[in-house]
Amino acid sequence: MKAILGSADCAAFFDADALVWHGNEVPLSWNGHDMRLDRLVCRQDAAGARTWWVLDYKLNPAPQRNPDYLQQLWRYREAVMALQPGEPVRCAFITGQGRLIDCTEAVAGAADLFA
Repeated sequence: MKAILGSADCAAFFDADALVWHGNEVPLSWNGHDMRLDRLVCRQDAAGARTWWVLDYKLNPAPQRNPDYLQQLWRYREAVMALQPGEPVRCAFITGQGRLIDCTEAVAGAADLFA
């Protein structure tokens, strides 16, 4: 956890004062799937635009190469999008080494692959 909290890539997702909302181990149910999101945060930019981030911890240094992990992240993102209609939802892996790997584009529109 020290590598994650000390990471410049991850710091913005753990600064409670800079977040609109944040939670760990967030339980959700979507499309018959019960899930527990490792971390869910809502950030707001200087113009006031909000963006939700689904963050999934993986010890694997390259989780974006695992189709099962990508499917899991897609499902989490779809669930949050259903709960926050019209608001952008991004998703990323956080590795044990403290790397943030944004996979939003990799899973966006992948319903034909993952549904």
